[in-house]
Amino acid sequence: MTDDRNDRIREIAYFLWIDEGRPEGGADRHWSTAEAKHDSEASERKRIEGEPPGDEPFRADPTVRRAAAE
Repeated sequence: MTDDRNDRIREIAYFLWIDEGRPEGGADRHWSTAEAKHDSEASERKRIEGEPPGDEPFRADPTVRRAAAE
């Protein structure tokens, strides 16, 4: 886990704890929820930024030809 990811998850978990009124216990639950929220945010960010899904780089279809420039 990278430091940036870990720091962001810690921050999300902290705010979840605050929102629940700072209860005793529940750290593991807050951490798990924060991880899921972080990963969801990261996936949404990739989708919005237009990155193709998966690990495969985009490859143009070689059967499609460009129109000649006039």
